[in-house]
Amino acid sequence: MCMATTSLKHTHNLPVELQFRGIPTTWTAGENSDNQRVLFPSVSQNDKKRLPPIDDPEDIRKQFFRAEFDERSALEFLNTVGVWFAVEDWRDWEKTTNRRTKSMRVRATSGHRHFNGRAVVATVESLQHEQKYWRELRRNRNKLRAAFSPPPSGDGSQVKKEWFAVMSRYGNTLPVHLEWRGKHPHAVIEAITGRELLTALAWIDLVTGAECKVCQKCGTEYSRGGRKFCSWQCEHANTMRTYRQNLKEKQRANGKKSTS
Repeated sequence: MCMATTSLKHTHNLPVELQFRGIPTTWTAGENSDNQRVLFPSVSQNDKKRLPPIDDPEDIRKQFFRAEFDERSALEFLNTVGVWFAVEDWRDWEKTTNRRTKSMRVRATSGHRHFNGRAVVATVESLQHEQKYWRELRRNRNKLRAAFSPPPSGDGSQVKKEWFAVMSRYGNTLPVHLEWRGKHPHAVIEAITGRELLTALAWIDLVTGAECKVCQKCGTEYSRGGRKFCSWQCEHANTMRTYRQNLKEKQRANGKKSTS
């Protein structure tokens, strides 16, 4: 039975909060069974341990957009994020004998969120591809809307519907719960992987109509920040560059005066 859709005109505005609850993970590079160079996650098995809280989750997206990925920089980035992508996996982990596979287990119990699964390996190429994909979505609102499009219509094939359901589970579906702040409820998205964080930020950009700004210093796309710069570091670097340029021009002008 389908419940009738409630018009937003008859509901109160519900504030949405994004929390990133990254799980400490040590990433290393190596070769898989196909002799391909990949990045392996080794997840902390202390399900109460979390990465230090981040004041603004968009800082991770800025780092992701700004990175020029090679193997070393990819490892540095992933080690600050934790698990990049995870899938549900309810196997009997006590009977798992492969040490590398066992180290990929993800157990996350935090607040209203419980997840039991396995972290997925990454590659430098996959990170480069995802970086390009998410940057294009951030710059192009039509592509962003299309990425979170509605499911196939009633006359769509069963294959298409099943494909959409699977992709939605990992790309267009996130756990959301309510938290009460006094008498007022807040919708809270708890992201535990880097990819979930990117998805949640895209949701917020889409729903709020956030303007895509491009930093005049580093070229990074961003939503929250200053009018011209994505961070105070970029603004400071630009200020110092302008100061040095002005100083050189002044010194050059003074040099010309002294020789005339």
